[in-house]
Amino acid sequence: MKENNASPADALWKVWYEDTFDRETPRKIEASGAGLTSGLGQLWRLHLREGINATGSGTFSRFNLWWEQAGQSIDIKGSREGMVKLRQWVLVGGDRQENLLHTVAVAHARLIGNGLSSAELLDTACLVSDLDDFLRRIE
Repeated sequence: MKENNASPADALWKVWYEDTFDRETPRKIEASGAGLTSGLGQLWRLHLREGINATGSGTFSRFNLWWEQAGQSIDIKGSREGMVKLRQWVLVGGDRQENLLHTVAVAHARLIGNGLSSAELLDTACLVSDLDDFLRRIE
């Protein structure tokens, strides 16, 4: 990470897509914007919908977020069991889906600020039996 005062609130970010099946396909920007929480929400949305399957295994679509000012690449890694639960909650979330993605993004940004990764969020998902308990623990 660059040594500067990169503020998460002012973060300029890009979410990149990579096709890992066809290595000839160039990487492309899927989304871009400002504010780390917004970018992480986009990253989680794409990762859970397209980057993993129902068993938590990776697909041929890989995503990462590039935080410009911090010079930092952020990806989602951690427990497959946690990914399966979170993916299921997001896909069947209905009206709660956006709130869930926002809450996960806020928690992930907080973890990044403490030098941690998405693995801690996914470990928490493994420990709980339902979405409400998960949200209580990460808020």
